[in-house]
Amino acid sequence: MNDFWLEYEKADKEESGGGGIVGLVNVRTGYKVYASGADQEESFFDAPASNKAARAKARAAATKYASDHGANQARWSVLLHVPVDSAIRVIDGEWQPVTWMADRYFVVNTWTDAAKEVVVPSLKAAGVTEIPCTIYARIGFKPDPYKESLGEAGMTDKDQDGNPRFPQVAYIVEVFDSLDAARAACGLETGGNTGAQPASNEGDPPLPDDWAGYPDAWMDEVRAIKEEYPGPLPKVKAALEADADNLASKHSCTPEDVLAWYSVV
Repeated sequence: MNDFWLEYEKADKEESGGGGIVGLVNVRTGYKVYASGADQEESFFDAPASNKAARAKARAAATKYASDHGANQARWSVLLHVPVDSAIRVIDGEWQPVTWMADRYFVVNTWTDAAKEVVVPSLKAAGVTEIPCTIYARIGFKPDPYKESLGEAGMTDKDQDGNPRFPQVAYIVEVFDSLDAARAACGLETGGNTGAQPASNEGDPPLPDDWAGYPDAWMDEVRAIKEEYPGPLPKVKAALEADADNLASKHSCTPEDVLAWYSVV
């Protein structure tokens, strides 16, 4: 890499706050409904951009949800979903497990400058070639370009000290091959406690093909699936089998994959 790009990456890290959030990031596309009091997960309807039928199904479900909750129409969006158990950030000058009580969801509508000028270019630069996908990454934050273009009038947000600022947009600063690589990049020892699940142990079921080499990421995914399909195991089994296409597109696995790991995670 030449000197210019080395300096560019250095500046990018500095301008993103030098820290941000490091952890597992589920990159998803779908329809977002902005309904007052709605749960973040239930108000986002996943659909791969490359699957027109899935988009139509998700759009219909999102439109009904919006109508039922008195919300405006659903918007096609990109979502960066960060599970709380995988995330670390700088606290008191050191990288530590986050203190959030729940996962974080960073959503941008694709028609906005925030998506076009910040989020989507960052995904392309990170080497993301298909969505949905799961990566280990550092998320940084930049001012919303549209709000910034308005000058002082665009400072509709406040920082942690209560000072006016432009609303911030979450984007991918850099990606890592594994959680250990991410921790090493933060100057931490690998294999430490961040709340993330450990790698699979000897005797565990085989990983699904699309998750080979990423056992901790797969176990986080199973945990998310278990939350998505609650209930006694017979009911869960029936629901997974009936929703096999959604499992494949959203989670890159089969009902059999989930059931094999159901009691492990």
